Amino acid sequence: MNEQRVSSPASSARVRWIDILKALGLLLVMMYHIHDTWIFNAFLRTFFISVFFFAGGLLYRERDILYDLKRRARTLVVPYFVFGAVIFLYWIVIERRFRPEVTTPAEALKGLVLGEFRYLGFHSHLWFLPCYFVCCVLYNCLRKLTGRRVTTAVAAALTLLFVLSPVFKYRIPDLPWGLDRVCQYILFFDLGTMQPIRRTLSGLSRRSPLFCFPIGLGVFVLGYFLHRLVGSGSIWWFVCGAVGTLACVLLAMALDRFDLAARSLARLGFMSIVFLCLHGPCYRVLIKLLAMLLRRGTDAVRASFLLSLLVLLATLLVCTVFYMLIDRYLPWVIKAQPVRAEKAADDRSGKHAKHS
Repeated sequence: MNEQRVSSPASSARVRWIDILKALGLLLVMMYHIHDTWIFNAFLRTFFISVFFFAGGLLYRERDILYDLKRRARTLVVPYFVFGAVIFLYWIVIERRFRPEVTTPAEALKGLVLGEFRYLGFHSHLWFLPCYFVCCVLYNCLRKLTGRRVTTAVAAALTLLFVLSPVFKYRIPDLPWGLDRVCQYILFFDLGTMQPIRRTLSGLSRRSPLFCFPIGLGVFVLGYFLHRLVGSGSIWWFVCGAVGTLACVLLAMALDRFDLAARSLARLGFMSIVFLCLHGPCYRVLIKLLAMLLRRGTDAVRASFLLSLLVLLATLLVCTVFYMLIDRYLPWVIKAQPVRAEKAADDRSGKHAKHS
């Protein structure tokens, strides 16, 4: 059992249930993409990305602005461009032969450079990394320059701008590096940084799984029917997203008490960035191969829950193999470690945050 307290973010030890939380978010994202007729899909859209931003907030600690920029660039921007370039070449050479035209090569290259969703049709899942990078860096800048309260007010204002824009019949346009989606998710990141929430979750993480698991399932069902009742327009997107995120948190805490499942899921959460980048091409190839084997259309494969589950498991296996190869031969892509001077700066920043 993991005894690490989420209320002590300056510790270098990993909090296992947070890795499990990211794993649950990853599995929901993958299932949403593979099984596009799943009954829960509309509800999942309100929170399966919010889970990652909330988890990031739980792990946040205030750092020097320049150091944080370098650190985030090393852990997010480097994988984005490496995986993006490889998938772009794969799409140019192979995938365009069997996948309907979604964009031109010039637009795809533009989307890769700008990190802009509307041009990332060749692999739209990549949008998350530049958006998350901008969110983390912007949030840390706000905390360093303005303090806790102003940062929360700005985060709330940005998310309010996003959720209320349909009321005024205005849609925030797609912006480079996911700036438009930062407005959508930055408040979830901020919620994860709040000490009252961290202390509450730290207490819940020590409760029996008999407490967290049924309540987590109940909250999920409540969120699903709430979404069916009110939809996801305007402020209801945030409300349903918060309910879905809470359900995932409770389920992650419950699963943390079952050691075998917890270790597997925590490992998956640890590898989540690689899986987010690579699962798209993998599942598309697997669906195509399965459709050819069964002599059915790809839509028929996607419409079957059992076949989609089979594709999901196969995708996890293939992505795991890719991760192991990258870990062995190109570890700098996913495991860039700070140099000694940067570690010292991080330690000083952590102590400053603790005292303040």
